[in-house]
Formats: sequence, C-alpha cells, structure tokens
Amino acid sequence: MGRRFLTAAWLAVTVAGSSLVNSLVKAAVEEVRPASAGAVTPADGFSYPSGHTQAATVTYVAVVLVVGWQVLHPGRRARIVSAGAVALLAGAVGCSRVLLGAHWPSDVLGGWLLGSCWVTAATAVLIALGARTHAVRSAA
Repeated sequence: MGRRFLTAAWLAVTVAGSSLVNSLVKAAVEEVRPASAGAVTPADGFSYPSGHTQAATVTYVAVVLVVGWQVLHPGRRARIVSAGAVALLAGAVGCSRVLLGAHWPSDVLGGWLLGSCWVTAATAVLIALGARTHAVRSAA
C-alpha cells in the first residue's frame, strides 16, 4: 500500500469516524439545544457535542496539519502559520455556533475537545502504520 493511498484512506476514515463518534456521543448524552436553536440557522437533534465544531476541528487539522505537512513538507514558519490558521478557523466555527444560538458554550468546548482527541488518536495510528509500512519495505 503506497504512502499517498494510506494517507488518503486515513483522511477518509478519520473524518467519517469523527462523524460517527459525534452521533454516538450525542445519542448517549441527549443534551437539549438552547431555546434559540433554529431561530437564525437550522438546528435540530441533540446539542452536545457540537457536530460543526468537531467536524471543523478534525477536518482542518487532518487536511492541513497532517496531509498538507506530509505532502508539502513546509518549513517551520509555514507550519506555525498553518497551525495558527487551523486554530483560528476551528475557533471561529465554534464561536459562530454559540452566536447563532444553535449550541451552548459547553457543546462547542466538547466539540473542540472530542475532535482534538479523535484526530490526535487517528494521527498516532497513521504514524504507527507509516512506520510499520516503512519497516516492511526496508526489510524486503
């Protein structure tokens, strides 16, 4: 299995898996949305954790910090800038969910935390698979 295929498969599984985890946690917690939910933007279902916030966190981190860094191999300055951009974008998504009245602040914090934990665990798996693949190729 090639490195690019492994990275692409990892990206798809990471993002899809995050959505599944979010649905499972929402079903387990059953947090009701604020009364303002749906007034400005469509919002239905359970509230905790914020799916938009979690998805943004996982997707931006996975695409930019993992895939982008593996493919483009940017320098230190570009890594700092891209990490800051990812934090800013994920932060803006979360804040917008509260400002639109679709979520409680705790829902957004939960989305950031769960998304960060999920993408960190997935990245550890990717690193382990990459090291294993490299070891197998070196031995052959």
